[in-house]
Amino acid sequence: MKSRQTLLLAAAGVAAWPAAAAEVSIKVTIPEIAATGPRPPTRPYVAIWLRKDDNSFVSNLAVWYQIENKQRERRPPGQEGAGNGAGAGGQPGAQRADGPPGDGAPRGDGPPKERKPDNPRTPGGARWLNEVRQWWADSGNELQFPVDGLTSASRAAGTHELTFSSADPKFARLPPGKYKLMVEASREHGGEETIAIPFTWPAKSAQSGQASGKTELGAVELTFKP
Repeated sequence: MKSRQTLLLAAAGVAAWPAAAAEVSIKVTIPEIAATGPRPPTRPYVAIWLRKDDNSFVSNLAVWYQIENKQRERRPPGQEGAGNGAGAGGQPGAQRADGPPGDGAPRGDGPPKERKPDNPRTPGGARWLNEVRQWWADSGNELQFPVDGLTSASRAAGTHELTFSSADPKFARLPPGKYKLMVEASREHGGEETIAIPFTWPAKSAQSGQASGKTELGAVELTFKP
């Protein structure tokens, strides 16, 4: 009898984790964008996260951004506070020196303003993560960067794949229900684009969803492989 009870409990444990052996694959395509000026297009900042069906935040999966603000190293001596600020992708931008991205603050002919030190919560290129607006409102504004296991360097044009085991806490702890995979990209001197792919959890069988952007994102594909 005791052995039978043990088997029943083990079976119940398996039933509680129906997707334990599944793999979650997320493919994100960053399109090749032609240069429109003397500088090559910047790499976009990209956030990948989960929302519930009612659009409430669930958890983060990945954030790609320019880890270091290398623009400072390229500026001539004495020009640290003038002219071109670094925005998403770490490239110079004529309207991003004295305030937040796209603030439109006037640039006079007087001496350059002294550059403010980095916010320790958003050092280097992280200072422009607020341009990934929907994700920033959901959770980015509460984080301190970099974040282990979440943030990494920005990606070049091409298709990039993330894979998770369904036993990963990001998925294993999801209560059964309807969710959305969210992917948002923002590029300096470009635009901002967000894609949402609905899915149902747990994944009891193979399922997939796909959507495509028009400007900053190409095809995004979500696949559950049992």
